[in-house]
Amino acid sequence: LFQIFHINCFKCKTCSKKLAGSSFYNIDNRPTCKPCYEVCVPKNIFLFHSSLRSHWRLSETKFAPRCAVCNKPIVPKEGEKESVRVIAMDKSFHPSCYKCEDCGMQLSSKVEGAACYPLNSHLYCKTCNGNRLRAQAAA
Repeated sequence: LFQIFHINCFKCKTCSKKLAGSSFYNIDNRPTCKPCYEVCVPKNIFLFHSSLRSHWRLSETKFAPRCAVCNKPIVPKEGEKESVRVIAMDKSFHPSCYKCEDCGMQLSSKVEGAACYPLNSHLYCKTCNGNRLRAQAAA
């Protein structure tokens, strides 16, 4: 999705369930929750993918989004059907790669004090963002 949403406005376009902090699917550039996705997508697609799993995994890695930190494809782990990715500043990240660039703290909107505070196209935690802003103001 190449859009910016208020947290309360980021909803499934089918059922209006709030999606902030949860998994969603991008269907024709419309955020869709998992239950609506499973209802809307033809069931034969899942059968096709499972019967050609090795071919599908090859396609996944070739066309999957790449992590902005490690540059590896963001694909489901072996034996799993879904992958999780973080999107920030129009970039994709593995959740484990989504860290403060100064102190290395794992960033998460679900953990108090661990939210991302971007500055000059870099990812920082609240503390490191504040430190950099103070350093810029003093310079």
